[in-house]
Amino acid sequence: MARRGRPRKAGRRYANGRLIQVRSGDNGTPQLAAKRRRLVGAGADPVLSTSPVDILFARQLVDDETVVAAEWFRKTARVFLGAPMRRNLLDPERSSEPPEAAQRWAETRYCFLAETIDAGRRAELLNLIHFTIVPPWLVHLVNGQPLSVRDHHDRARQMAALRDLVKAYVAWTRAGPKAAVG
Repeated sequence: MARRGRPRKAGRRYANGRLIQVRSGDNGTPQLAAKRRRLVGAGADPVLSTSPVDILFARQLVDDETVVAAEWFRKTARVFLGAPMRRNLLDPERSSEPPEAAQRWAETRYCFLAETIDAGRRAELLNLIHFTIVPPWLVHLVNGQPLSVRDHHDRARQMAALRDLVKAYVAWTRAGPKAAVG
């Protein structure tokens, strides 16, 4: 005799009988997935298409130390300067006011950066990392277009700013208190 009621869903179950949820990654539409693959280049992880620094890393224009320093700068600027803009309602970093101690450490780190990196290069870093503005030369590079003289100049300036950031990050982690690294 057949069992009464709704048929049981097929799939693996816990010991208590509950169905184990299988999560599949949503890569968006096929067009979006293709755009992400194009941004990072052949053979790179499309997850790295979320910010200009990640795209530079995926295209092997910067190393992993630069990515770590950029993340440190992004967190510092986010706490000290505030969020650049509301990206979406579900932004995981959109929380209430950070604790006072975190704000003081961010202020200390940002003052250190202001002393070690000149204002012009700091502005480049803010645009690239904090505001996540994709520079025109990177768009041309992604699209396979030749870089103009201005693009080469902008690229050299921004890469120099990233090198200065790495130097400042290394100096901070070596000289600063270990509690201040985060």
